[in-house]
Amino acid sequence: LYETDSALVAELMREAAESSERGWWLSYADTLPDWFEMYVGFESDAREIAEYASESVPELLQTREYTHAMLAGRGHEDGIKAADLRQARQRRLADRPPRLRVVLNEAVLHRPVGGTAAMGRQLRHLADVGRESWAVIQVLPFDAGPHPAMRGPFTLLTVPDEPAPSFVYLEHLSGADYLERPAEITAHATAFDHLATTALSPDASRKLLLA
Repeated sequence: LYETDSALVAELMREAAESSERGWWLSYADTLPDWFEMYVGFESDAREIAEYASESVPELLQTREYTHAMLAGRGHEDGIKAADLRQARQRRLADRPPRLRVVLNEAVLHRPVGGTAAMGRQLRHLADVGRESWAVIQVLPFDAGPHPAMRGPFTLLTVPDEPAPSFVYLEHLSGADYLERPAEITAHATAFDHLATTALSPDASRKLLLA
């Protein structure tokens, strides 16, 4: 009818399928803070995620045991549904994974969450994910000394069709900040590159996780 070619039809069909998937997280709205809902939407479509974690395992890499222990420790009112949301985020990204780059402060490995056995399973899970072609997991050792991210964790997220990070996500006790100014993004991207260069190699990090 519109005399269009098959390539355009295929692209429109793909976009229609993807649009029907957007907003899947709304079923978790009662446990999803407004300030976090926007991030989950961007995360679902992300081309690349780069995260520095200083205190705890990133949510996308947590085992269910670890998640439950974290939520209990923070007094979360609906820990089961919040844990279900994290598992749903992990499943969706596993189906269509972005490039995932994570630098873990060594403190994350030594902070027991959920008990010794559960923590051991969490560390083995990190090592397993680190073997995936789309994931790079590194540990920043204590003996690396001072570094540019000592003020806290942050996440750089790149949306599709963008050559560089689109924004910086900073979560805090009462909400989150989305930094979009070029200077802010560049500062955090430079800091992340420094961390990745200073941290142990992926292979050495995996050995430390399994030690």
